[in-house]
Amino acid sequence: MVAGHLEEKNGLYYCVISYYERPGKRIRKWIPTGLRVKGNKKKAEKKLLEVRSKYIIPNAANDLNTEMLFGDYLRKWLEYRKSAIAITTYHAYKTRIERKIAPYFDERKMKLGSLKAAHVQEFYIHLENEKLKPCTIKCYHELMNTALNYAVRSELILANPLRLVYRPSVRKSIEPHSCYNELELEKLFKVSEGTLLEIPILLGAFYGLRRSEIIGLKWSAVDFENNLININHTIVPVYSESSYIYVKENRTKTISSRRTLPLIDPVKGKLIKLKAIQMNNRLVCGNAYEDTEGYICVNEVGRLYTPNWLTTSFGKLLKKHGLRHIRFHDLRHSCASILLRKGVQMKYIQEWLGHSNIATTADIYSHLEVSDMIPLASTIEKAMQVPDNPESSNLLSFV
Repeated sequence: MVAGHLEEKNGLYYCVISYYERPGKRIRKWIPTGLRVKGNKKKAEKKLLEVRSKYIIPNAANDLNTEMLFGDYLRKWLEYRKSAIAITTYHAYKTRIERKIAPYFDERKMKLGSLKAAHVQEFYIHLENEKLKPCTIKCYHELMNTALNYAVRSELILANPLRLVYRPSVRKSIEPHSCYNELELEKLFKVSEGTLLEIPILLGAFYGLRRSEIIGLKWSAVDFENNLININHTIVPVYSESSYIYVKENRTKTISSRRTLPLIDPVKGKLIKLKAIQMNNRLVCGNAYEDTEGYICVNEVGRLYTPNWLTTSFGKLLKKHGLRHIRFHDLRHSCASILLRKGVQMKYIQEWLGHSNIATTADIYSHLEVSDMIPLASTIEKAMQVPDNPESSNLLSFV
């Protein structure tokens, strides 16, 4: 039944019905009752109910309804939203819908109008049993929550059932053992010297750049004259159909991630050497050289690194040289942890890493290793004195 209410105009009652023709476009229809306002309120209300129950929504607007399967609703909703969201977000949502959400709920013949909080809670338990991480389940939650909020705004359902669902809490803080200290990073720099991983590792460790920011870095973003490096372009892998595609965008993860940083001397020297090598490779390969856009992270024939290659090759490098295993992304955490231990203010670390707000930085990096706590213990010990009278009895007594 469509939504509707009574309106008064020129002394007469009108039934005003409303529905969404498509996302963001609401349709309102005024239907005359022929009833005068004075003394006809009950008749007008009865007429409104009759009009609402009999009104047939045009097919274009009737694509979304409470009788459709929840999986089908999500598919339709996503297609409606396609033009309004980033292509990376679209493909991420589509993958989650087709891989997990739709198969689970379609198998149970779950309709949009029948979906309850308990059904979603059972789905989350199902995901936990499949060993999905809490942060991954959170992504599924946010997708469904957004889609169901739209269903509420479209007056398809009265309330979003996800408001009553408990989802796994996500631990944001980084454990100290997932980071490299200064000595470990120096060993890593040594074993990666002269390899294709050298520059990505330096950019990850010194600047805390994300994988997408490193691979998306172009020579045009490096200002050797003024010693600046601009982070303003990314390459993000998205799963489409049965394979990955790589989306190149002149945008970063957040607005705050777009930043200009000083060019550190050791990194500058390595970049200058790499640029000379790539210029020679381009001459040797001629038309066979693949890179035409000026990316920094390319191999000998100008082929751009992929994020998955970077992750895999990094793990192999650590194993080959007997170094402690960490993820490539942990170089970013290592950078932040070292800055924190050196007394750098959290606000500056936030800007260096490109976090959108300082709360994110504080939640993730406000941890201390046991060794970091020794000065704190010494300080509190000196601040207060505990009496130590050798003549006091060894026996405890009530005061």
